[in-house]
Amino acid sequence: LSLRCSDLCSTLIRRPLLVGVLLPVLQLLTGINVLVYYSPVIFSTVNESSHITPLEMTLIMGSANVFFTVLSLLLVDRVGRRVLLLIGVVGMAAVWIGLTVFFGVGAPQTYENAWLLLLVLACIYVGFFAATWGPVPFIVSSEVFPLKIRHAAASWAVVGNWVTNLLVTSTCLSLLSVMGP
Repeated sequence: LSLRCSDLCSTLIRRPLLVGVLLPVLQLLTGINVLVYYSPVIFSTVNESSHITPLEMTLIMGSANVFFTVLSLLLVDRVGRRVLLLIGVVGMAAVWIGLTVFFGVGAPQTYENAWLLLLVLACIYVGFFAATWGPVPFIVSSEVFPLKIRHAAASWAVVGNWVTNLLVTSTCLSLLSVMGP
């Protein structure tokens, strides 16, 4: 297939290209990679009162990820892509607010079972992500582009995803050290 740059810049392709690239970028701006990559560090903030290690907590969170990813296979065509994205945004935002309150009131230092509350909130967040924002951007990116340019346009969506991943994960520890857990 012969593809020119002008094929990706045509007015008919701009909106699908914007949606197809923006969704994977927004997917990573939800913060999922920060939680997954740095979960042992995050869980260690409450580990003194825990009966399990931060690594075991990460394993439990990963199991929730697998379960809800499988659940998403059943939901995506029944519920619809847009509805799933909206449910996911509301659910993840509610959990981030809960985590902000959790750390803001000093729960890791004052609440005896803070480890359990943090683990439950992390699993709920991962569940919302895995059932909604995890698969849907990639599904939409594979469906939104015309067949003639699908390979090139989907490549740009993946580039956007990886560049965002680099930016988010490379700035996380710096922000964490400035703001504190």
